[in-house]
Formats: sequence, structure tokens, C-alpha cells
Amino acid sequence: MKNLITALFFLSISSLLHAAETLTADNLFDPGRLLQVEVTMDPKDWLDLRISHRETGENFSQIVEKPYDYYPADVKVDGLDIGRVGIRKKGFFGSAVSTRPSLKLKIDYSEKNRTFAGQDRLTFNNNNQDPTRAQSFLVYQFMNEAGVLSPRSNLARITVNGEDLGIYTHVESVRKPFIKRLFGKSKGDLWEGFAGDFTESEYGRIVHKFGKDDDGVALKKLYDLLQNPDPIPLESFETLLDVDAFITLWASEVLIGHWDGYAGNRNNFYIFRPKKSGRFYFTPWGPDSAFADPGPFIHVPVPKSFKARGYLCERLWELPEVRERYRKEIQRLLNEVWDEKKMLAQLQQVRAMTKPYSTVPDSAVEKGSQSIANFIESRRGEVQAELDVPATDWPDLGAKFKPGAGKAMVVKGTFKGVYTEPGKDEASAGDSALFASIPDSLLGTGEASISFMIDDETHQPFTQYGVRTTPGNPDFIRKGYPVIELIARSDSGHPPWRLLLILDPYQVTEGKNQMDIDHFTVWAQLTQGEPGSDAAQTTAFGISGSLELDEFSRQPGAPVSGRFELNMGAFKEARD
Repeated sequence: MKNLITALFFLSISSLLHAAETLTADNLFDPGRLLQVEVTMDPKDWLDLRISHRETGENFSQIVEKPYDYYPADVKVDGLDIGRVGIRKKGFFGSAVSTRPSLKLKIDYSEKNRTFAGQDRLTFNNNNQDPTRAQSFLVYQFMNEAGVLSPRSNLARITVNGEDLGIYTHVESVRKPFIKRLFGKSKGDLWEGFAGDFTESEYGRIVHKFGKDDDGVALKKLYDLLQNPDPIPLESFETLLDVDAFITLWASEVLIGHWDGYAGNRNNFYIFRPKKSGRFYFTPWGPDSAFADPGPFIHVPVPKSFKARGYLCERLWELPEVRERYRKEIQRLLNEVWDEKKMLAQLQQVRAMTKPYSTVPDSAVEKGSQSIANFIESRRGEVQAELDVPATDWPDLGAKFKPGAGKAMVVKGTFKGVYTEPGKDEASAGDSALFASIPDSLLGTGEASISFMIDDETHQPFTQYGVRTTPGNPDFIRKGYPVIELIARSDSGHPPWRLLLILDPYQVTEGKNQMDIDHFTVWAQLTQGEPGSDAAQTTAFGISGSLELDEFSRQPGAPVSGRFELNMGAFKEARD
């Protein structure tokens, strides 16, 4: 207790000193600094901002360059009034929640060319998938030490109209000030990748942000090169790409378990092409799901030292000289940059800085922190074991996902139950509750029906149902969202089903509701088979449809009833 009081005292003194100093581009990103950001704006604008979202399918089939609007707001940073700015929601999927959305501040919103501490934008990521709020910070620190062309970052506590949103990562916006810091006055073009790659189906999700190459001629040269089915000479890569810089990024993402970056998931990356050199450079983004291997989208054993899904990585790995350069680089990172004691100390530093302002249960933070620590302590041995033997060929990751592939399925159903508080264990389970076994204790609770249609043929194999409605699960991705859960079992051997309908708390009201199933207003997740088993199939993306609530209340014991219709791809073996 004494140590906590002492820490809080020095933190308060530090905050006062910070408020009195002039903020610069350097101390704005001081890793030992916890920014205090106070936002004041019209309450209606704030509600409109937090519930704004992309239309169904935009996240996965096309990219809308400006999906969110700016709203006027007055902002203070560490007590310093920076005046009227524009503020908007940001995020692709996991961070685009209404309860505590990721935010972007436009400094020159009301005054052209205005900057703050040398920045024209301030970016605050909610780390919604990370209860520790430490992962992004740790990754960016490591990336910069590794020599990756990476943003700077620190932590921030954000309040909006007095509402405490908790801890965010303040990360350097990948804009012209960032480019100037790393490349000097060099002009060029910038692209951003959202689940995009240099393949026919994913190339459209690499979006031009600024520069003169609006028609994409420059980037298409790299795309065209990668379409060559024959081995591509290294010289051809070197002409278009700084291969050494890319290898450093790739090795760094793999080593620290940033599975949702370009190398691991073809997501969360920027590409810059300076006019002077004409070669491409990659920049990491959105590492709030790091310290994990291999991530949720790879279901087969893969090498820990170079596993990847990025097509550029795959084509480079075909070349023996690139394999050797990559293995030397990841060995360098292990020898010179990967410092377990330092990283564990940074993890504890984040915990000490953020604990007074944390909005996450201590049990969840401790569990998440232990997971990160375990990864850090075991990673060297896992990777080194593969570096001590000859390199293997590129792994077979199985069939690649193709949006819209397979047969369509329509799922309809009704439900009637009551709103209940979850048990203690369930309330702290978080996302793991999604993958737990279907609780047989729910069978016979409430009333429900589920049928599905494939090729105009209706199937209704289920004979046993269970219904419950609870607050706040899953905990991390959709914290604070009411969840309607239906389970269905069959006497005929048909796999059991589990449906989660996750409701935006700012768009569902008491009584009757008509709501779109669109990943945001309502997010539907349907599992066929026992969740967590090898045979289970879960569809969480690409579901559209509607939800009608005849009754809804968040009062314990109150009735919840309605009906739904889902449009989605059919499960394998979905028939009787």
C-alpha cells in the first residue's frame, strides 16, 4: 500500500511538471509519460460519433476511404489547452466499438496548417483486444529499437465530457510529419493496407492515402512482379523494394508475435515510396494483438521463426539468399534487441502507470500480463531451436479464404428468455467464453427455435434449446455489450449450434427494437460443433441480416424475446 501511495505521489508530481512544460514532438511521445487528454464536445455529436460504423460488408469486401465524419471538440493535453480540433472515430473492426472507440484528432480542423507539438493529427487506439493495454506500446518500443520504420508511442488516459474511457495507446500518426522524421523532406506516396495483399482478391484493400500516384501505377509494378509464377530474381525485388528494411519488419513481427500485421495476417500496415529512391518501405500498425503465435487464422502447425501469410513474404522465401538474410536478421534481433529483463520491466512499468486509471478488472489484467510474460520468456528458445537447424520450405497453410465461396445459407429463429447476470467465473472469462463448451445446464432454459435453408431446402434438426441474455460478454472485444445466447442440440446426431447476438448498448433500447445485423449494431457469431473442438466451425464475419426484439430490458429477470434472420455462407456438412 505504501509503495502504491508513493507511486501515485510521484505520478501526480510528474503530471504537474508535464503540464507546466512546453510539449514538443519528442516529449509528446516520451515512453515514460502518461498523457492526460480531456475532450469536451456536444453530447449529441459524441453519441453520433461513438455509434457511427461502416456499412455491412465494407470491412471485408471493399474499403471506404473516409468512413467516419469529424466533429468539433475542445481538447486539453496534460492541462494544456490546444483549442478547437476535429475528432472522429477510427478503426477497421475490433477497435470500432461504441463504448470506448479509438479516436483521431485533426489539429488543423478549424485553422489551416495548424500543428500541435509538430503533429497535424493525434491518434489514440483503444487496445480493445488487450486487457493489459500494454501490447501496442511494447511492440512499438521493440520495433523502434530493432530499426523498423515504426511510429513512436506512449500511453494516454482519455476523458470525454467527464466520462472516463480509460487507457489508450497514443501512437504517432503515419502522416507527413512521420515521413519527414524518417525520410527528411523527401516527397512520395503513402498507402494503407486493411486485410490487403498483392493478390487479385485482396489488392483492392491497399488504399492510396497521399501523393501523386492516385492511379496506382507505382504500386502496381510490385503487384505485377508478384504475379509471375516463376521464381523472381532478387534484383527485380531490389529495384522496387528495400528488401533489407522489409526483412527487418518481417522478422520483428514474427519474433514479437504481431500476428495481425502484414507478415502474419496481411493487415495493419502502411507502405511509403519516396520519390527520390522509388523503392517501397513498410511500416507496422495496430499491434494490439501481439505476443501470440500463430494467431487465430492459422490452424495448422507452422514454423515459429518465419511463419507468415503475406504473399510478398512467401515469394521472397523462394530465394535461398533471402532465406539466409532473413535468418541472419532474426538472429541479430535475438542477440542484440530481444532483452527479456528489459521487456518484462517495461510491462511492469505500464502496469504501474496505468493501474490508478484502469477500467479493466484486475484479474483480467493479471491474466493478460502473465500471458505476455510467458511469451517473452519462452520466445528465444522457440525461435533459436529452428535457427539452429536448416531452413524449411514455406508451410502449407491450407485452403485460402475466399469471400463468398461455397453455398449460401439462411438461418431463422425465435427466442424467449430473461435477462440474467452472469456468474463470477463467466463474467471474468472474457473472450474465452466464446470458445468454451456449450453449457448443457442451459438446455431447457427459455424457449427457442432455429431452422436453416440451403438450396431452397429447409432443415430443422434441433430438438433441445437454451436461451440466456447477459451483460458484458465477450469482455474485451465488445465489453459492455448485451449478449443474447442461443444453444441448440439434436437427437439425430446433427452437430450442436451456438449463436451469439452481441448488441450495441447505445443503439438498443428498452422494449421493442428493429436492428441490423451488420457487425456493429448487432454482431452475430454462429458456431457449429462444440466450441473449441477440432471439428467446430465458427462464422463471425460476413453475416448480415436482421434482429427484431419484441421485449428487451437490462433489468435482471426481465423478459427478452424476438426473432432473427441471418444471411451467411453455409457450414461444411451443415445438412442433416
